[in-house]
Amino acid sequence: MSIQANMKPYQLSVFTETEDALGTIVKAYTDIAEIQVSISYTTMTQIENGLVYNVTQPIGITEYLEFDRKEKYRLVGQETYDIVSINLGGRYSQLILKEVLI
Repeated sequence: MSIQANMKPYQLSVFTETEDALGTIVKAYTDIAEIQVSISYTTMTQIENGLVYNVTQPIGITEYLEFDRKEKYRLVGQETYDIVSINLGGRYSQLILKEVLI
């Protein structure tokens, strides 16, 4: 199946810290764009203390290229993901994701 066929809409949000009228710091995610992302899962083998674990990692691919690697991002759609790492090479951005359970 092609990447384009798996694209689903997600709301891209960036983490911000602002001060309210009383000077208290308010931490929140601010929506910046709606983007199309194709999410798949890769399985890796991890060995800890002689035990073998299979770890599943969600990975996203998007045509959106305007990421700033210094910012914290979140994708909100049917599922919610925090973006752990961004690779901006080529026509697509590759995203290493972490699922957020709310």
